[in-house]
Amino acid sequence: MKNTPLNLCTTRLHGGEYGLYVALRERADNVMNAETEPIYGHKPARYLLQEIAAGNKEYSELLLSKETVIGRRETGEILHELALLQTHLWKAGRVLRVRFLEGPEHVHRQIETIAKTWETHANITFDFIAQGQAEVRISFTRSGSWSLVGTDALTERDQNKATMNFDLSDETTSPDAFPATILHEFGHCLGCVHEHQSPAAAIQWNKPLIYSRLFQAYGWDRQKVDTNFFEQAEKALITNSGYDPLSIMHYSFPPEFTVPPTPTPHNTQLSAQDIAFISRCYPFPASSTASTLLKG
Repeated sequence: MKNTPLNLCTTRLHGGEYGLYVALRERADNVMNAETEPIYGHKPARYLLQEIAAGNKEYSELLLSKETVIGRRETGEILHELALLQTHLWKAGRVLRVRFLEGPEHVHRQIETIAKTWETHANITFDFIAQGQAEVRISFTRSGSWSLVGTDALTERDQNKATMNFDLSDETTSPDAFPATILHEFGHCLGCVHEHQSPAAAIQWNKPLIYSRLFQAYGWDRQKVDTNFFEQAEKALITNSGYDPLSIMHYSFPPEFTVPPTPTPHNTQLSAQDIAFISRCYPFPASSTASTLLKG
């Protein structure tokens, strides 16, 4: 396909019982708090997670339990639902260890440099390590560029398996496009979702053409196309600032993908709204000077 390059990726969601448990514990401060419990009704789930952490219950018991019922929904169902409702954000100030599973050294250096752009605007640190346990593990297979979303990286327990991939054979690895791909995938790593899938976008897709074009070019089946183009993101996962066509999380696609045909920009850097959003998600602590002024 020789049209406008597509910044293609798959924002994968993983499962696995223990992995979900670990991810839920990581998310507890972000999701299961005093504000969200009355809205989503997750207080029983939080209690049971605390019981597991204390060694009083097994996670398998939690999923299979028919004793605790919220309305007509069993606890296991609530927890599986919760794993998809949460924001996927890490805790502000978190240090995420990043390890390459393979790949050339010069590409490693480029990825590290570009990824750290996010650190300027988010209270998060990417610690690139040569060996040892890592939350983010990067491979370079010919499966398209993709990333698990936020704390879903914790659901992949095998330290030899990737949570992010860069396809160096893909057209998105050109000198202009590859830095944008790096920013895009690390945006997913921080919990960002595709901007063109925001309910506020209201894009009218030419679905038959997109299905055909992406199958021919990349072998994508309908489910993968739906996941990356058509399915709207959960409102809890998207920005509150409205649709941002300049977002680094927005695909660049050929005009004929929409009805009527509409060109989209090829975004190569963080937009103003990207920066504002990620700063709210991962706020830096107030400086001592600012605290003094507020107290005064």
